[in-house]
Amino acid sequence: MTNTYFATDGNCGSAEGLVIIDTSDWTESEWDIILSAPDEERARIAQEISSFSDDEQLSLFAIDEN
Repeated sequence: MTNTYFATDGNCGSAEGLVIIDTSDWTESEWDIILSAPDEERARIAQEISSFSDDEQLSLFAIDEN
């Protein structure tokens, strides 16, 4: 079976590996991580970011004070 996506902006393509994530609560730092990631890693990283709770998101960007 072949799955294809069709977007309202006219794009279409293979839906293999496609993930849809609610990013409404993402921070600027989280977007920076995604935008600087290699294309082939973005879906995996986005899933990891979205799986964090609010407390874990804060610790993700904590600066090591040692």
